[in-house]
Amino acid sequence: MIELERRYNSMWPQASTRLRKWIGARPRLLKLGALSVLFAVLLTPSIWMLSVIPPLWRDVDAYVQIMHPPGPGTILQYGPLYCFVARVPLYFGYLIYCLQAGTPLPTASFFVHPVLTDSGVFVLLLWQHLSLCLASLYLIAVMTRLFWVRFGLAVGWAANPLFYTFAHCVGTETLSMILVLLIGATGLRITRYAGKIPRKEWVVFGILLWLCIVTRHINAALAALMPAAFILLGAYHLITVRFIQPQALSEWRWL
Repeated sequence: MIELERRYNSMWPQASTRLRKWIGARPRLLKLGALSVLFAVLLTPSIWMLSVIPPLWRDVDAYVQIMHPPGPGTILQYGPLYCFVARVPLYFGYLIYCLQAGTPLPTASFFVHPVLTDSGVFVLLLWQHLSLCLASLYLIAVMTRLFWVRFGLAVGWAANPLFYTFAHCVGTETLSMILVLLIGATGLRITRYAGKIPRKEWVVFGILLWLCIVTRHINAALAALMPAAFILLGAYHLITVRFIQPQALSEWRWL
């Protein structure tokens, strides 16, 4: 009996050691599992909202943005990106409706004169929530490399209803919010480079900024984001170098 108890007690440490070795030998699998856990945390409020709360509309503006044909209203008055990108999930939702009802499938003219259906709006909201979760996951991953810090940030993010409420709305503000999150994450990556910043980072930042501007015209003010960040960082380094390393002050004269 004593021998069996000893074998039982020694079995768990051995199994734990083998599991750690198996996980340590597969860092990519471990990283993928950690990201999956964070994504599941971020996606939980979206699942609840999609199953309980009806779609939220940003007044009559949202209807004009997704239903009116291309013209001054959907290009000049409102940013054209959301007005036309949002019709892609609406198309697939209407396609599902046609397959269920046995009616003719929609043609390319749908993107000029869309048809509003419950399944189309649901697919649109599903696309917005998934985009929000992916953008939030990218921002959190850029902020820190420590899993438990990421997990705490994900839980705090999921507990904040502001972003998920916007993701549940039909309107340009939703896509604008998602793009602003991506711009913030990309800008954070850029400011972390100690030396020369890769051209790829600037290209990505420029594309995101352009997409943000054609989503909502007021987002053109975001063009001042990176210059303001570099000015603040330069002022911070000038102050700290003056008090900590006076001999290194010459390195920051170019600011």
